This record gives sequence, C-alpha cells and structure tokens, in this order.
Amino acid sequence: MRFKTDKRINEVNSTKKVVLTGLFISIASMLAWMQIPVPFLSPFLTIELSLIAILIARRYIGLGYTLIVSVVAPWATMTTFWAASDPIGVIILIFVNVIVVLFDWLFTRDNTNVKVTYPMAFIVLIISTIVIVVFNLLLFTPLYYKFDWDTLFSDGLWKYITYWFSLYFPFNLFKLGIITIIYPLVIQNLKKVI
Repeated sequence: MRFKTDKRINEVNSTKKVVLTGLFISIASMLAWMQIPVPFLSPFLTIELSLIAILIARRYIGLGYTLIVSVVAPWATMTTFWAASDPIGVIILIFVNVIVVLFDWLFTRDNTNVKVTYPMAFIVLIISTIVIVVFNLLLFTPLYYKFDWDTLFSDGLWKYITYWFSLYFPFNLFKLGIITIIYPLVIQNLKKVI
C-alpha cells in the first residue's frame, strides 16, 4: 500500500511541476516581451526582466524544469510577440538565462530553503556578467556579423575588444544588477505569501 501512496505523491508532484513550468514559461515570456530601452547605451540593447521569473522558477520547480523555462520562454516570446525578431538575439537571451540559472544553482546548491542574500546574488551577478561579456566578445558578436572578420577587426583587435567590452560590460552589469536587486525582494515576499 505504501508503494502506491508514494507513486501517487510522485505523480502529483510531477504534474504540479509540469503545470508550474508552463506557468513560468508564460510569465517569463510576458516579461521578455516588455523591453526597456537603455538610454545611455546602444539602441539595440534593451532590458527585459524575464530572468526574475526564471530564477523564481528555479526555487519552486528545480533546476531541470527551470532550464526548460530558460530555453522555451525566449522562443515563445519570439514567435508570439516579436514580429521581426532576430534569432541570434533569442540565442543570446537563452544563453544569459542558462548561465545565470546555473550560477544561481551552483551557489545555492539547489536548496530551495536557502535564503537569497544580496552577497550571494552579487557574486552571481559579477561572475555571470564576466562570462556573458566574454561569450559576447568571442562568439555572439562575430555570429551576429556572420563572422565577417574584416568588418569586426577593421580598426584592429584591440579596438574591437575595447569598443564591445565598454558596451557589453556596463549593459550586462546594469541589467543583472536590476535583477539582483529585485529577485531577493520578490523571493522573500513570496515566501511570506506561499
């Protein structure tokens, strides 16, 4: 009899996680749709807050389901809301989501009871920003320019690195900084409600 009860509990938990995965995909897609322009940087860099919903999802549905949310939500947003969206931008958003989720998981060891603190969130912010900027410099910017090395390095490698680093680092630090401020507040208030 105990086996049937355990099996039933596992089925209910699995169903609950699948339903919550769909819910978090919807919430993250809506937040990704709301693009906030950054006035002091390039017009193609916009802030979207879907990562807050994705990080909250990690606390409630675990790492595996959250990685599904991290991948599906940007594609769902592109296919439903962004009329002429660029797939490279979606790939970058997926990469950013996955990197931040993995570092958040790494520092909290997948324990949903760990209190989100600002020092822990700050460590995730700095490490994630550095990794994202390096990948932007080495992979995503060349991919966006279709690996046209003559265009990318027309003024030399050093100018390429300094130009894009001076654009990507403050942007990602600012974007992830906003999320670092909001995310712990939301988690703490959700724990009071739920």
